[in-house]
Amino acid sequence: VGGLSLHPDGRLLACVAGRGLAAVDAAGRQSWLTQAEDQPLHCPTSVAAAADGTIFLSDGSSRHRPEDWLRDLMAKKHLGRLISCGPNLDRAKVLLRNLHYPQGVAVAADGRQLWFTESWKHRVSRVAVDGSSSAAQLMVRNMPGYPARLSRASRGGFWLSIFAQRTHLTEFGLREDE
Repeated sequence: VGGLSLHPDGRLLACVAGRGLAAVDAAGRQSWLTQAEDQPLHCPTSVAAAADGTIFLSDGSSRHRPEDWLRDLMAKKHLGRLISCGPNLDRAKVLLRNLHYPQGVAVAADGRQLWFTESWKHRVSRVAVDGSSSAAQLMVRNMPGYPARLSRASRGGFWLSIFAQRTHLTEFGLREDE
């Protein structure tokens, strides 16, 4: 289990590697989202729910599971997606694709923007939650580490975790294709 979040109705939302997104109610009943647009969820990394019940999920890679993050980094692929679905884990659709390992997602306090991280590009971006724009707006770039989980802070803004510092050796290795 990776990313966790609470849904406004009290269910626990949990990202489960290789399986998808689980929603667990107080009685322990589970429902699952296992694919979006006919593609399985291999690498669910983070989940957030809006006040209206809409669920947003980051899928880090369509090829690698979360435990294979290093392989994904070294392969230099951008196979990540941002996905939205209804409160009942229905109507799953891909909001953005070809992302560089999105590992964090959070809904802004105003409920109109979805903020997300892209670890392999060292950046944080945002996009409108209503899908009115398919282009993400870059908010922070060239971070000194690999941004990961993102969560809304109680007094505004966000908490951001960085799971590893960028090093000269790693950056050098990434420039070499062989």
